[in-house]
Amino acid sequence: MSLGEDDALENASLFVEAIQHAGVRAIVQGWEHGIRKLTLPATVYAAESLPHSWLLPHCAGVVHHGGFGTTAAGLRAGVPQLVIPHIADQFYWGQRVDQLGVGLPFIPRPKLNRGRLAAALKELSDNAGLRASASALGERIRTENGVEKAVCLIEAEFG
Repeated sequence: MSLGEDDALENASLFVEAIQHAGVRAIVQGWEHGIRKLTLPATVYAAESLPHSWLLPHCAGVVHHGGFGTTAAGLRAGVPQLVIPHIADQFYWGQRVDQLGVGLPFIPRPKLNRGRLAAALKELSDNAGLRASASALGERIRTENGVEKAVCLIEAEFG
């Protein structure tokens, strides 16, 4: 999750507190300058960088800023998502994840607090229906031959 380095310590503290309050385990990426200043509980692992294609299929959910790449990685992995947007198209992707039924309604950064985040983390972890929807869409994405389909559409339009 990336929300900017200017408030890295504040963000890291908020997330660690919410993770503990929700009673879940988490891998936190980003905020290298803030997370290193905290004493992390055993339920939180700080990682500088891990490939989403490897990590996300092993997760109960993903919380992120709503960039297209992370959103797409979460969809492909078939895991429920919570988007915390702060600029541009991130609000669109947060809304789209919710509309597709594969994530929770997005939480704008100014409205984020420990209680809301903890409740969302618990929901990502416990909601079997959300997990089933995300898994089903992930399976569709992984089995779709996107290149072949794109070629057919382009040839039909311009061929």
